[in-house]
Amino acid sequence: MKLIVAKLNCLFFSSNKKPTGMLFVATVVLLLCMVTGFRTVAQETGRFTDPRDGHAYRTVKIGTQVWMAENLNYKTDGVSVCYANDEQNCRIYGRLYDWETAMKVAPKGWHLPSEQEWQVLERYIGMQDTDLAKGGYRGAAGNISGKLKSTDSCWKQPNVAATNITGFSVLPGGCFGTVDNSFVMLGYVAMIWTATSGKGDFAFYRDIDNGDGIIFKGCRSKKLAFSVRCVKD
Repeated sequence: MKLIVAKLNCLFFSSNKKPTGMLFVATVVLLLCMVTGFRTVAQETGRFTDPRDGHAYRTVKIGTQVWMAENLNYKTDGVSVCYANDEQNCRIYGRLYDWETAMKVAPKGWHLPSEQEWQVLERYIGMQDTDLAKGGYRGAAGNISGKLKSTDSCWKQPNVAATNITGFSVLPGGCFGTVDNSFVMLGYVAMIWTATSGKGDFAFYRDIDNGDGIIFKGCRSKKLAFSVRCVKD
C-alpha cells in the first residue's frame, strides 16, 4: 500500500503539469483495483422477446456468456407453476419447473445452462478455482452470490452482501415440492436448476439465499420445482 501511495504522489506531484480531472480519477480507480484485487464486471444489456408468448426478458452479457437477467416465465405442459398458484408471483419471480420440464422449456436459441456453464460464470466473477468443482457452500472469499443477487425489495431483509454488480439480478423464487404440493422459501432463497444430471433421480442446482454472499452447489430430486435461468446458445 505504501509503495502504491508513493507512486501516486510521484505521478501527480513530481511533474510541473497539472493532472486533468479524468486522468486523476482513472488513475485512482486503477490503483484501488490494484489494492483491493477487485475485478470489474463488464456488462452489455439487451432484451429478448420470446416468440412463443411475446414475453420480453432483460439480458446481460457477463464475460463471454449472454444470460437472461430474469427467471423464465413460460407456461408449458408438465410441472410449470406459479408460487402459491398466484400469477402475480410468476410476473415477479418467474415460474417453477421440475427438472424434466426445465430441460425442454427454453425458447429457441437459449438453453438451460450446464454445471460447466455455471462454473464459467462463477470463475469470471471471482470464484477461486479451488472452489469451482466443490459441492456445498462456495465462493465466500469473492462474495459470489452477492454479485449475482438483485438488490430489489423482493428479498427478505437482510439481503446480505447483495450488490448485483453483474446485472444478473437473482430473485428469491423459492421452490415447490411436487410430492406434497408445498411451496416454501419465497423471498428467502433462489433455487435454480442446471442441465447436469446427478446420480439416479437427482440433478445439480444452485442455491442463493438472503443470509450471506456464498453460493451453494448441490443435487436434489428432479421432481422438485425450481427457477430456470437461461443462457444463450
